[in-house]
Amino acid sequence: MFNILNKKGTASLGLIVSVFIVVLLFFGSFYFFNNNLKNNPEAKDLDVGDNIIDTLNNAQKNIDNINKKTEEENNTLAKENFISSELEKWHKLERKDDNFILKYPQGWYYVIKHKDVLDSEYNLMIGFEPSSVVWNQNPPYSIELIIPSEDYKNNPNVYQKEIILDRKKYIIRTSLENKEEYGPYIDQMIKTLKKIN
Repeated sequence: MFNILNKKGTASLGLIVSVFIVVLLFFGSFYFFNNNLKNNPEAKDLDVGDNIIDTLNNAQKNIDNINKKTEEENNTLAKENFISSELEKWHKLERKDDNFILKYPQGWYYVIKHKDVLDSEYNLMIGFEPSSVVWNQNPPYSIELIIPSEDYKNNPNVYQKEIILDRKKYIIRTSLENKEEYGPYIDQMIKTLKKIN
């Protein structure tokens, strides 16, 4: 019984302390604001209601931004999960001359730019394009796989992932503006890139 009374007494004491703190904060804020108005002539011109409304509007904007960012992250995650689940159905590209195998999305096309017509920066470039996109045969494609030559310079306008297989560098990339759409595909494609044993 003493235990029960003790618990009730502790709960009551906690409630009293909480109420006291709230009252103290309320009157302390009131005193601080009132004192600030007396000592600061410019503060008298402030409209407290407008300040509260501005604060609430800013809080709402922050909440909206957080919700938007969360929604974008959820959409990206859902897309990544979908792509990962479809991976078994992807096509396989096998390049014996270049000693690699790569999977690319189902229903996509690819074009190989042969070594004799390539820019000097690339030893090989393969352009990948979804079937739903109107195909323009000039790079940049939606996604590109390149084997760069020694004088290759990183392009700041592309999103790319690199992997080294058997001392050879492979780069899978897309334009920076397509990063949200094709980045998840690149992440999966880079996982499927393997050298031929």
